[in-house]
Amino acid sequence: MWGIIVQAFKYSAENTAKIDPSRSLYDFFVEKVQEVYPGGGEIEQKRKLVLQMAELWGAGA
Repeated sequence: MWGIIVQAFKYSAENTAKIDPSRSLYDFFVEKVQEVYPGGGEIEQKRKLVLQMAELWGAGA
């Protein structure tokens, strides 16, 4: 998860003028988690867990 957060901040810093204002940090997470954890079964559970943690982290930010 922290690796995705680092990627998100780097992406934001490098692409601030190009990012659609309606796109959220959570949207970025959804895309990256699909890349990091492709597939189903047990991998699907990991993907859900990371996205749940992203929701909690986002609520506290």
